[in-house]
Amino acid sequence: MATLFICGDESGTMPLHEADGPFVAAIVATVTKPANLGQVKKNSSAWLVGKLRENSACPFVVYVKPGSGYGQAADGKFTKMEIMARYRKLLTGKGTLIRLGEGGRRNFVWSHAMVQAVARAAVRHAFEGPIERLEIALDQKTFAKEQKALPMKSFLLLPRQVQDIVEECSWIDPAAARSFRANFRVTKQSISVCWSNEPAAAGSEMGLTLADRLAHHYYRHLTGRNGNSFELQMQAAGFRDLALDITQLITRPMNRQVVERWKMDTGLPELQG
Repeated sequence: MATLFICGDESGTMPLHEADGPFVAAIVATVTKPANLGQVKKNSSAWLVGKLRENSACPFVVYVKPGSGYGQAADGKFTKMEIMARYRKLLTGKGTLIRLGEGGRRNFVWSHAMVQAVARAAVRHAFEGPIERLEIALDQKTFAKEQKALPMKSFLLLPRQVQDIVEECSWIDPAAARSFRANFRVTKQSISVCWSNEPAAAGSEMGLTLADRLAHHYYRHLTGRNGNSFELQMQAAGFRDLALDITQLITRPMNRQVVERWKMDTGLPELQG
């Protein structure tokens, strides 16, 4: 079975306000688990680039970089999500009550970024070869039990999300889109997700180290600590289109289908403000 091994880590604090710094979710995908990396040179971007090439890795970064208006837009969206969930539970008994709080809101940003990173890497690899299974190992988080459930459920939706990404772009290269559809054979039953402190993560240590270093160096790139040298190094090594800015995805209005289903379930008009 053609398996894609994906390891993910992050750098920075998940932002809620304009004054917060950037947040980086980084993943490294390989068709075989990375072998012993030797002496890890944590601060050497050249070492990282070399190890990514040695392991024929597919790296990808998703980041959130707050700007003017980010905090207000994010707060409005999260508040609306919480109120809608409360009304749905009270009126229909469906769903769960969402009381995000600051920690929960930051974890929502983490989940959104990491799921996007995994999805984009899977898409990129499926254009090159078949994938039938995804094995995902993530750096351990101090999430509450219910907060850990959010990314786990999201990862199981990846097959549909990945197909949607390709369909949106299929007009650019119809032949490539057809090749992707033939290669991507992943179902939710063939996706496994674990945290780095769980037994199932055994053998993923090297991939997690590469993801950790990728997140570190790209965070330094975003904060101007290494200019644009890291991105230039990655491009020179053949790693192009490395990163995706999802800041606007965090703050954009809720999906219309979600809102319309909520209105149908509750019989209430859409919440304003």
